[in-house]
Amino acid sequence: MDFLSSFNLIDLVQIMTAGFAVLLALPMMLGRDRVQAHLFLAVFILIQGGISLWAVISWIPVVSIATRELLSPFEHVPSIVLQGLQGPILLWYSYAISVEPVRPSWLDKTIIGMFVLLPAPIAWLASPYGIWSTIVCVSLACLISIAYGIWALRSVRHHNREIRQRYSNIEERQLLWLGYLAFGFIGIWCMRLSAGIVGIFTEGIAGKIGMLSTFPVAILICWMAVLGMSRGVWVANGQRTNAFRKSLDGATTHFNPEMVANLNDLMSRLKLYQDPDLHLDGLADSMGISTRSLSALINGHYNQNFYDFVNDFRVRDAQRQLEDPRLQPKTIQRIFEDAGFNSKSTFNTHFKKVTGKTPSEYRKAKHSEFDVYLGGSAQ
Repeated sequence: MDFLSSFNLIDLVQIMTAGFAVLLALPMMLGRDRVQAHLFLAVFILIQGGISLWAVISWIPVVSIATRELLSPFEHVPSIVLQGLQGPILLWYSYAISVEPVRPSWLDKTIIGMFVLLPAPIAWLASPYGIWSTIVCVSLACLISIAYGIWALRSVRHHNREIRQRYSNIEERQLLWLGYLAFGFIGIWCMRLSAGIVGIFTEGIAGKIGMLSTFPVAILICWMAVLGMSRGVWVANGQRTNAFRKSLDGATTHFNPEMVANLNDLMSRLKLYQDPDLHLDGLADSMGISTRSLSALINGHYNQNFYDFVNDFRVRDAQRQLEDPRLQPKTIQRIFEDAGFNSKSTFNTHFKKVTGKTPSEYRKAKHSEFDVYLGGSAQ
């Protein structure tokens, strides 16, 4: 009974988080269709569970006393190692899910080695200084993870920008959800860093900050596991390479008029934009030119990325349908689907960006103009 009474709500939440982490990560690690991105995701989730579980082991009075006696002066080493590893794993996951080659740099290897090999000897050498050495090591680990988390955000942003160069429908390929999750974890790591620093002066406030950082973790890892597994690994089927990106930098800004005319013919007369799965490689094949040449043409001659270029054609198609009084019974959903859009929200956003009106407002305005015109003709 004394053992159970030593648990509070925070401890139960952390135990629950550790349990969720194991339940979510094991299927990713043991499944037959394992991919690198899922393995990184599983490791990241297990790290979050390990941090939560170790916090319980370290701070519940009944358990922590035995732990400290058994591991002293190394009782804080697991926490330092886990705190330092979570940032790099998040970055590598952001690379892997966007088909970016995961090749740890010498800096990555140095940092990983530092947090795996050094905490134990540092704890032994700094044991006379007690909590001060621990605070310094944990704070440094949090800082490293925050830096890698910001790097992961940059990678996600780059990914979302690049898919606009290759795809005309990007809703399922965007990693906005990963950006939100990375931002959430960075916030948690900043709170842990603040708790460590504030703990030097007052344990009460530090404890409250640490408590606030506990609750979101279980929600975030569940959200991350569901979206990470359901969205899959996207972008270019391995075509996303540095060579392609660099080739566009040196591409010419002068284009053959026949190439421009051929592209306009395919889009305006044959209406290839109506294919919701149209992508840069397919359009380049239709023109008989390289992907690099087509991307350079769209970027340089039209001053647009592929996504905006194709969807501008789709908006103009939708405008024509909305203006036609004979198509008034046709639903707006059918109109945007026939134009090549596969998302109502994307259609509405792009349509308003081009016309300044929602599709319903645009149709109403055009039909009102047509009625006025008919009334004037009758007079």
